[in-house]
Amino acid sequence: MIKQQLGTLKSSEAEHGDNSRYTPNAVRVVGDSVDDIRALWPHLSNEQVEAIDFGTFSTNQFFDEMFRVTQNGTDPEFL
Repeated sequence: MIKQQLGTLKSSEAEHGDNSRYTPNAVRVVGDSVDDIRALWPHLSNEQVEAIDFGTFSTNQFFDEMFRVTQNGTDPEFL
C-alpha cells in the first residue's frame, strides 16, 4: 500500500538528487500494482489506465535501491 510522503532537500540545488532529476515532468512512486496507483489517483479512468505505461517499481525494488544508494544506511522504519 502506498503511503503519502513529504520530502525535503537539505543540499544545494546543484547537488540535490530528487526524483525530478531522474523522471523529468513525471512522478516516481512505489507501487506493486495498478491498484496502488489508483489509490493515489482515484480519478483515473479505465481508458487512461490502459493507455498509460506505469512501468514497475515494486516495494521490494524501492527498498533494494534505498539500501544500495545509502550503503545499507537506510532505516526501514523511517521509510
